[in-house]
Amino acid sequence: MLQRGLSGLTLLLLLCHDGVKATDLVICEQQPTFLSCGDAPIKVRSVFYGRDDMTTCTSVNTDYPDTACALSDALPIAATKCDGKALCQIIPHETFSDPCSGTSKYMRLSYDCLRPGDV
Repeated sequence: MLQRGLSGLTLLLLLCHDGVKATDLVICEQQPTFLSCGDAPIKVRSVFYGRDDMTTCTSVNTDYPDTACALSDALPIAATKCDGKALCQIIPHETFSDPCSGTSKYMRLSYDCLRPGDV
């Protein structure tokens, strides 16, 4: 058990030492956002675009008829747009197709900043 705990701690220290920095964002569909890593390359890890709850981005629009709505290929679209760049702009409603017309959507995105020179 101690071996497993030390391995996890060692991995965390190595990730911090190597310059990997995870960032998690929640962006309403009409809002532009910038992914930024200074001089380091971006690596998009996960993306959700659609709506799966009644509480996220509720001030934007009051129309949420579909809370089981997701764009299945959001990750490869965002990765193609941003991976390897140090700065990338995403405007969700312009970047992704509409998985559920008439429903206000949002994007949850997680990305890392890799070490300069890594892609």
